[in-house]
Amino acid sequence: MNARHQQIIQLVNTRGSVTVTELAQLTGVSEVTVRQDLNLLERDHFLRRVHGSAMALDSDDVGMRMHTRYELKQALASHAAGLIDAGEAVFIEGGSTNALLARLLADRADITVITVSHFIAHLLKDAACDVIVPGGLLQKSSQSMVGPLTRYCIQQIHFHKAFIGVDGWQAETGFT
Repeated sequence: MNARHQQIIQLVNTRGSVTVTELAQLTGVSEVTVRQDLNLLERDHFLRRVHGSAMALDSDDVGMRMHTRYELKQALASHAAGLIDAGEAVFIEGGSTNALLARLLADRADITVITVSHFIAHLLKDAACDVIVPGGLLQKSSQSMVGPLTRYCIQQIHFHKAFIGVDGWQAETGFT
């Protein structure tokens, strides 16, 4: 491992998340070189790559991820919020963009939000909208309900729209 790799690891661990552009500026190399470095550092389990940035391994919390590519996520959340009509029940899965969507919906007393995310449920604890959290096994790392009981609960709830998180996209495999 060279000095630049050590610098990248320290920056990412200190800040939790750093963009490729910022890493290129701080290390004095091209973005292509930074991406290559990040691939190597992720392979060796020093950090985690996300689109356009790197994250510390222990920063898998939604609150931290909400700040990565914030403007894009906020624009997506605003568009999604505009698709929800009065009287609808909407399912919102976990994830940082969906958390921003939940924030935008918090003042809407005319909707019901169903979520498996305890993070999102906590964001909505003082909200005007009704909030339903299905039961199941708590997956602590994602703060979400998972498993057969969760699946059964969701099958018993009727909702008009669902907003599902996407972790990544590749041409070969599509959305994940």
